[in-house]
Amino acid sequence: MRILLVEIHDRNSWSMRRYYKSILESLQQSNYEIKIVKNIDLKVLNFNLISPRINYYLESWIFKSMNIIRISRRNDILYFTDTSDAGVISLLLHSFFKIRHIKVVTTTHDLYGVLASRNKIPHVRIGQMGRLLQSLIVLGLNYSTLNLAVSNEAKRQSSSLIPNIRTKVLHNPIHTDHSYSKQVNKSLPNNFATLIMEPDWRKDRDSSIQLWVELHKALNDLYLIIVGSPLTEKESKLILNFEKYLIIKNHLTENELNELYSQSRFNIFLSKYEGFGYPILEANILGKPSIVYNTRHFKEIGGEDNIYIDIDSKIEVGWLVNSLELVNTDRLKVRAKNLFSIEEFQSRQIYLLNEMIKSENI
Repeated sequence: MRILLVEIHDRNSWSMRRYYKSILESLQQSNYEIKIVKNIDLKVLNFNLISPRINYYLESWIFKSMNIIRISRRNDILYFTDTSDAGVISLLLHSFFKIRHIKVVTTTHDLYGVLASRNKIPHVRIGQMGRLLQSLIVLGLNYSTLNLAVSNEAKRQSSSLIPNIRTKVLHNPIHTDHSYSKQVNKSLPNNFATLIMEPDWRKDRDSSIQLWVELHKALNDLYLIIVGSPLTEKESKLILNFEKYLIIKNHLTENELNELYSQSRFNIFLSKYEGFGYPILEANILGKPSIVYNTRHFKEIGGEDNIYIDIDSKIEVGWLVNSLELVNTDRLKVRAKNLFSIEEFQSRQIYLLNEMIKSENI
């Protein structure tokens, strides 16, 4: 059985790099013959024909998709790590060219982009090309043989928007083997929280920063270490008079990130439109709680021992400080390790693939 694993996402995404690595490691432990093609291998245009935007659409919608078709012909299963534009358009081309022997596995992290394109997220406006892309994503996913949703929330979205495809839940795994140095990094503050997040319409980084400002004095001049892009103009206004307590880092290795989590007091991750939420579990596996929004998918991922606040609610500083003191850190670690281990991921992934192969008579 030959599987072509297609890494189609943006390499700048930390969570997607982690997810791709987990899938690859898992498949390499199986009896399948695995071949990989990376996003950079699909690139064709090394110059701008008209404009960067036109270049992007030509590259993603035509050249990359045709490359995927060309490369996939000698394989039995085409496995996409994300529902990106090039990936789903290649599914449409598979159907058009009637390449029936290849079965397709897709991964759905979330479909909030589709919901936004249909005006289901009021404060987000999607342009015409964005609407077209999201329509193509839904249309392309209809040709998936097996759609793997990273959470029950992602499955609910898939079942609602694309009811005719087989969707199963395969939770993202969290690596439990931490090889970073256990020695205290003295260059880090003694008292800090972490915020692992980019400014994006799906996230709520400005509210996360505002939460830290509220907690700063109550927790003895708490520092905040952000892993992500520099502050936006709006975020800069939020931290006036607190600048010296804020540190921004980027391009960290996995060991450096684990070191941050392990020395922090807690993690802040206020995000509104999330399919999974890696930073919650990355902190939990090292015994650190996360403060997150009280949403269905975060409760699914985080369980009962993280700290949940309602979206747009008034921050109750005293309650938060007390809740942080009562966290059962051992239970956090055990839950993350038992439910989201790479071993559990591998076992379920292979089971679902074998189930698909049997039902499709591949």
